[in-house]
Amino acid sequence: AVRLFLDRAAAAQPSLEMTGETISLARKVCLHLAGLPLAIELAAARLRMMSLPHLYDRLDDQFVLLTGGPADAVAHHHAMRATLDWSYDLLDGPGRSLFRRLSVFRGGFTLETAERFHARFPGAEGNALQCVGHLVDASMLERSPGDDRLTMLEPIRQYGMTLLPEYDEEEAVRNCHALIYREMFRIPDDQLYGPAPGGQIETLFLREIDNVRAALNRAVESEDSATVAELGSVALILFAGIGSLAESKSWLDRVLSATSEASSSRARALARGVFVSAVIDGPHGAGALMDELESTAEELDDDRWRAVCVERRALLALWRDDLVTASTLWDEAAERLQKLDIRAVPVRTVNHVMPRVPSGYDR
Repeated sequence: AVRLFLDRAAAAQPSLEMTGETISLARKVCLHLAGLPLAIELAAARLRMMSLPHLYDRLDDQFVLLTGGPADAVAHHHAMRATLDWSYDLLDGPGRSLFRRLSVFRGGFTLETAERFHARFPGAEGNALQCVGHLVDASMLERSPGDDRLTMLEPIRQYGMTLLPEYDEEEAVRNCHALIYREMFRIPDDQLYGPAPGGQIETLFLREIDNVRAALNRAVESEDSATVAELGSVALILFAGIGSLAESKSWLDRVLSATSEASSSRARALARGVFVSAVIDGPHGAGALMDELESTAEELDDDRWRAVCVERRALLALWRDDLVTASTLWDEAAERLQKLDIRAVPVRTVNHVMPRVPSGYDR
């Protein structure tokens, strides 16, 4: 696929230098186009009017990018579109509906997720399992080798996305997708540090990271503050857990913007934010969020969040190497939570915090 792209690229742009960077970008283009020869030829033809980096940056909208140009390129594009139209038309009504809707998923999905998603639409026709089977038979979906995930080749997925506005479904489908991931990554408040590193939810997050990003972006775009607050406050912990600290900090800011008034949602975001800020900026960098968490707990007049404040102070003391204070505060937090008949977070603290402590701290 890379050889084909470079051959066509050289014909379209004779001055193109075959450097290591050029070959690396060509490989990324081919991966994005799922190695489809027709799509590769169409993309290479666009180098007559743009640079290779510019081409790669615009690949997220392939059907716009690959339309137009020389007459032969237009014919090729029409052939690809006609092939996809033909495959789509062979599906029955329920199969077409499910195909369009599943195109919103990025990086694939499991059969169970597809079934839950299908059931969300009022009056959805057909059995999801049977419809998925028909889509696999029609090569509109494929099963990842050695995995239980179903994926669409990127050009096919983007074709499906172009159909959603035609059926006035785009907003409803993207909102439903965001809700699915909000529910998928709902974790209880006794996991305010997030799930244990390497645990089931963190593994799931790595597999679903593209879908989580898409869901969060849709929530921001549609001003769905509830989803931004709930899913975002989990994602900021999980992004930090995989080392994506800038992304974690970005979502912390967005979550706090979405929960401007004192509420349990804001307290939850602040509590997780204290942890993330301590990871990114050190214990002193979390001071402002810690102060706001305490004032929010008082404003809510909620003993549960008061106990969490004590526990957060213990965490910051630990990271300042003040082990005596940390131990005293954790004992106090445990006692407060036990009086409220709430599972004591501090009992689980060492297992959750220590694997994420910045380098340089002795376990």
